[in-house]
Amino acid sequence: MAFGKSVFLVTGIALGLAILRTLIGPAPFPAVKKFSLASPFPKGRIVFITVDGVKEADLPEHWPRLSAEIRSQGFYYGLRSDHESMWVSNSSLRSLAGYQAIFTGHYQRTCWTNDCPRSSEKTLVDSLIDRGTLPEDVATFASWERIDRAVESNPRSVRSVAFNSVTQLSTLTSDQKLALAKIELGSSQDMPPWKNSRWDRYTLSLANTYYRFRRPKFLYVSLVDSDEYAHSGDVENYRKSLHFYEVEIMKLIHEIRSGKEGENTSFVITTDHGRGDVVFRWHGWWEPTSARIWAAVILSPILSGRGVGKLRADFYRQVDLRPTLENLLGEMPASGNAGTSLLKSQ
Repeated sequence: MAFGKSVFLVTGIALGLAILRTLIGPAPFPAVKKFSLASPFPKGRIVFITVDGVKEADLPEHWPRLSAEIRSQGFYYGLRSDHESMWVSNSSLRSLAGYQAIFTGHYQRTCWTNDCPRSSEKTLVDSLIDRGTLPEDVATFASWERIDRAVESNPRSVRSVAFNSVTQLSTLTSDQKLALAKIELGSSQDMPPWKNSRWDRYTLSLANTYYRFRRPKFLYVSLVDSDEYAHSGDVENYRKSLHFYEVEIMKLIHEIRSGKEGENTSFVITTDHGRGDVVFRWHGWWEPTSARIWAAVILSPILSGRGVGKLRADFYRQVDLRPTLENLLGEMPASGNAGTSLLKSQ
């Protein structure tokens, strides 16, 4: 009897959610807007960082030092405290669709789970290599294995994603391979409780080490502990992960700024989705407030000196990130982008 009631309850909830989805449609946020493309900026370098499932309302409180750096050297986008909004560019409000929207620059309507196949569309990474950037100068270090399905449709770049090794790279010396192998070994012996991932501390260590060896033009660091803690309802460790990110990102900024590449390196930070206002653990189409995201840009000293400014808009979108990254790299934004650069020349 109890089982029958449970089945009825679950079925009723599922039916209710299906009806709700029909009423609100596949995308409970502003309609897609098509913007014009900005002109390319001078050639530059980028460190691009994503922190999975971090809610925009948590940034000012938990990133005080990093937020001050962003405000003084660049711009925030999408914070409600600034009376702004930024929205995901996919129908599912799930992670993989968000990352695919970022790297393709196109709205994602068909990826409803985190098991979608590798993107078939040409991504930012694909375009960089097609335009002549050496594969070893385009590097991804990600804690979550599924990131590999978003960054490129034709795998050629350097990718250290969850479990795969980068020590086979022919461009590395024996000592460099050994240094990376030690970190990979530590990661394999110290796995997180969630699947398809490694701890962010190992991802950051690998990324920092590779950067010192190669100084890639485009370094992408993808972190996931924050989302995993939030899904488990562990608010304390979610907040600790934000503090850890702040410390590590500030260290990386200061290290790169002290080197010769620092004058020409910009930093872009964002998330793949938000979190529910009603139920913090959730994100997805059934929790429309999790469609809210945010972004931050820290300009290189060269671009700051040239008066590069913030594009003012009614709202910002996930698909605006690819043309922004292309501008900061000094590349012409792809003609098929659905968004526009978040930056403008003064």
